[in-house]
Amino acid sequence: PLHPPKRVLFLRHGQAVHNPRAEAAREDGCSFETFLQLMMEDDQFDSALTELGVNQAIEAGRQERVRHALRNVEMLVSSPLSRALRT
Repeated sequence: PLHPPKRVLFLRHGQAVHNPRAEAAREDGCSFETFLQLMMEDDQFDSALTELGVNQAIEAGRQERVRHALRNVEMLVSSPLSRALRT
């Protein structure tokens, strides 16, 4: 081919302050509606990463498959929110 195929990599941000309560309820078997309600109640526009979220971001950066996927990156697109930028 004239142009090599492009690849798209999606990486979700680490756990943020607005996630833990809903995630715990989901693990305990709450309904999806309850999960969404808890997420909405705890939502903050620019929620910071929790300690776990910071560790998740660090671990993602250490994974060889992620590092390999990021080689020869032509463009990076990110949310401007701090949890995405820190991840």
